[in-house]
Amino acid sequence: MSLYAKITNFKNGLADCTAKDAAAKAATSEKNNARRLIVAFVRTLTKRFAILPAYTDALARLLGLVGDASGGNGEMGPPESKPTGKGRALRDFVAEIGYDKDKGRAKAVSIYSRRGAETEFRFIGMDVHSPYLDNRAPLVPGQPETREFQLVYRDSSEQEYGVPSDIIVVTCAA
Repeated sequence: MSLYAKITNFKNGLADCTAKDAAAKAATSEKNNARRLIVAFVRTLTKRFAILPAYTDALARLLGLVGDASGGNGEMGPPESKPTGKGRALRDFVAEIGYDKDKGRAKAVSIYSRRGAETEFRFIGMDVHSPYLDNRAPLVPGQPETREFQLVYRDSSEQEYGVPSDIIVVTCAA
């Protein structure tokens, strides 16, 4: 095979690789856009579902709308992917949860909480800027309550990773 033929084969192979790379990037972009639309739609439906009179915690768990303390995906990241946080009580039953982000990967944290007689942690929110303010009304109006929190890192595709933080305990009062 001549040098000219080898160069031509190389150029053709390079053009083929470039075309396949562009097709893969386009497919990934389409997948990511579809995922964003589906996540937004499911979140809207979940919010609408949660305000229905027949909504209960048991039904939410049955439908998978309430996550567990580990984040629900069953995958555990490396030990260094464990959020650290501190809590303090503010006025009017507000708890403030400060946290540090995993500088390399975390774009946000998921916040889970339990209070009163609850035995499992419930997902109560996602936060991108510390501190997170939990301003839920107390279970018993006017009575101080102890709230427990756990944090789990989220990456840019909103997937939880790593291990849950240590339990953060805050006693809220008026």
